Amino acid sequence: SIRDPLRVPDFLRALAQVEGRVWDHKAQDDFYIHQIALRVRKKISRAKLSTESIRLLDSSEDDLSYEQARKIFDENQYVGSGMRGRNDIALLVDLGLADKTDKVRITSLGRALLNHEIEMKEIMLNFVLKFQVPQPEHSKYKQEVGYAIRPFAGTLALINKVNSIWAYAGNEPKGLSWDEFCIFVPTLISYSQIDSQAQFVVDLRNKLKAGKTPKEKDQIFKSNIQYFLKPLLERSEKATDKKVLNNLFDYGDNAFRYFQQSMFLSLRGGGRYVDISPLAEAQV
Repeated sequence: SIRDPLRVPDFLRALAQVEGRVWDHKAQDDFYIHQIALRVRKKISRAKLSTESIRLLDSSEDDLSYEQARKIFDENQYVGSGMRGRNDIALLVDLGLADKTDKVRITSLGRALLNHEIEMKEIMLNFVLKFQVPQPEHSKYKQEVGYAIRPFAGTLALINKVNSIWAYAGNEPKGLSWDEFCIFVPTLISYSQIDSQAQFVVDLRNKLKAGKTPKEKDQIFKSNIQYFLKPLLERSEKATDKKVLNNLFDYGDNAFRYFQQSMFLSLRGGGRYVDISPLAEAQV
């Protein structure tokens, strides 16, 4: 739920306010309230707020008191309020910045981040190089489903393979277009798929060349993506083409934001393509 990795330290600062407490519903609510107080939580519904609360939100960037933030929290009458705190702490725990096993605890790595002894990009590089699926605590990413990859390494390998095939055919390598990145990166769940997925990208590009009008190209793109996504759609009765695509673009955007912190990826072509950073080519 924390879409921008650069905001992670702010959420960690809010979590530090409930450090030492049992991670129960009250602590989860208070974590969210401290986000409001420290102005970490930017988008707050104002439909139910009093004039005074709206004035406080619109005032200077100074932090609010706990009591003022609590009033805003109560006025909004959040349903399932604890879920908000649980969503936000999940990433902080996954990144190794916090722990909630017995009581809420900021780890030594998290403390170093709060004390400006380490930068977020260093934490993210360390994390993405190690991040793999399946992991014991990830119940959905089971090996029997086919998960066997380090997503960041797999992303670099996919881009590298596409560039290699594309260059071999006499084209100028350009990485993955934004659409390609969002569709083919989140669906790459095994290292064994890298070659076939890269070839699908290149084949699709060649098919698009045959389209004479934007409408024809759009139809070619949609039909091929629908074919590619068919196995995903078959796994869920509720899934639709539109829903799956919307989710993939959300996941792709989120993945890029975090992966980019490693300094291994960069945008090119006016932000339309994701490619390996020239400075990282040798390491990749």
